Amino acid sequence: EHIRFAGWMVAGAALAFIAEYVVTKLISKKGVFSTSALVTGLIVAGIIEYHQPFFVLAIFSCLAIISKYTIRFNNKHFFNPAIFALFITTLSGVALTWGIESNKFLVIIAGLYIVFVYRRGAIVLSFLGVFLLLFGFYKINPVGVISWFFVFVMLIEPKTSPEGTRRGMAFGAVAAVVSFVMFKYIPRCDPYVTALFVAGLLKPFIERTVKK
Repeated sequence: EHIRFAGWMVAGAALAFIAEYVVTKLISKKGVFSTSALVTGLIVAGIIEYHQPFFVLAIFSCLAIISKYTIRFNNKHFFNPAIFALFITTLSGVALTWGIESNKFLVIIAGLYIVFVYRRGAIVLSFLGVFLLLFGFYKINPVGVISWFFVFVMLIEPKTSPEGTRRGMAFGAVAAVVSFVMFKYIPRCDPYVTALFVAGLLKPFIERTVKK
């Protein structure tokens, strides 16, 4: 990608890294630096359209970290922090271009490894099965619109996706249905970000009602 994109990515990671230190310092008086904050910042920066002003990146990188420590269930965050910030981003009308997956081949290879390590195959297979079925029913070619970074990285994020085959299948199916509905009827909002936001909201319900 462009040199601005590289700077944009570095800025997103740095902003999230610093934001986590400030937030944890305010909450517990002991600042924390973590690699998860770096990853969150990279994801937010990699998905927001990188020709935006840098203050846009600062707002949403910091929002992701703030949500991680304030929006919690059973003392754990159930939203992927990057997804929460990106959902607010798409509602705000800021463009999301997913520049982070410019190399789809690399994303797929790395993604298959991640799926194997974290045992999230049920989520991926369920999502792809329902997604392809819905698009096929309406005779729309789904291959050109699938975000492999979403499928192999964001959808299966281990801290915010459910464990177990049945729960994974339910989670993946919800994400697939919502993403299809967004593509078909509400294209103004990013379908994948919205799908994972809704699936995250329903995760506690899925874990209570569906056996592993």
